[in-house]
Amino acid sequence: MARLILNGKSAQLPAVREAVFARREMGDDIEVRVTWEQGDAVRMAEQAGYDGVERVIAGGGDGTVNEVVNGLMRLSPELRPGLGILPLGSANDLATSLGLSLTVPVVSLAALLARRPSGRHDEASEHLDHPDYPEDCMMLTPFHLAVQVRDLAEARRFYGELLGCPEGRSSDTWVDFNLYGHQFVCHLNPALGEKGIDDHRNPVDGHGVPVPHFGVVLEMADWEALVDRLTAAGVRFEIEPYIRFRGEPGEQATMFFRDPSGNAIEFKAFRDIAGQLFAT
Repeated sequence: MARLILNGKSAQLPAVREAVFARREMGDDIEVRVTWEQGDAVRMAEQAGYDGVERVIAGGGDGTVNEVVNGLMRLSPELRPGLGILPLGSANDLATSLGLSLTVPVVSLAALLARRPSGRHDEASEHLDHPDYPEDCMMLTPFHLAVQVRDLAEARRFYGELLGCPEGRSSDTWVDFNLYGHQFVCHLNPALGEKGIDDHRNPVDGHGVPVPHFGVVLEMADWEALVDRLTAAGVRFEIEPYIRFRGEPGEQATMFFRDPSGNAIEFKAFRDIAGQLFAT
């Protein structure tokens, strides 16, 4: 059994809820506890040991991880569960320093649940140990991308609430988000107005692809979940979700849509990211 101890703010992220439901459907025995105030994660982590939990996963930023570790260290070695870290904070300094991948929650949770603890007291976070995520994929360093938006509140609703990206630092003229583990910054440009951003179109697989565009390569299950979320929210697709290059080495699922300011976004997925991403 695993127990996920979530920072209260992180518990509201749609991507986290989808990740938990997806792992339960796959047969994983995972419970969730949500913190309300300082010290909750300490008490929850300690109680997990007395409840016979095999693995405790700290879901949040450095503060949540610190409390969970303090709670586990109150336990004797024979009672102490293994520790996993699901980075969901705005900084995640500890996870970054340990070389943990700041990736989409359902992928991270799958990796954390994949291995059974070899011992209840000697297991560190296992983000990098899942056989389906080779080292050359997991150790990619985060990219930084900045785009212009016409309204920061509008951008917060789109990237923070709809796409489920945790918010990081901000000012009156910019805000940054954790976009699936990458630093994504929206800079205010009120001059964009209703017209939004102009772009060029280039033909790809029979479609006029807007350029420039950006996005993230997802696992197929995450891509499908995102399609469902965007569809339910009434987002208009610039290019409807479909399978591109079918039957070829680079076969991939793709979709294009825009944020409220007109920035073009593509999310794609492969059945085998490591084997197909750069296949020719």
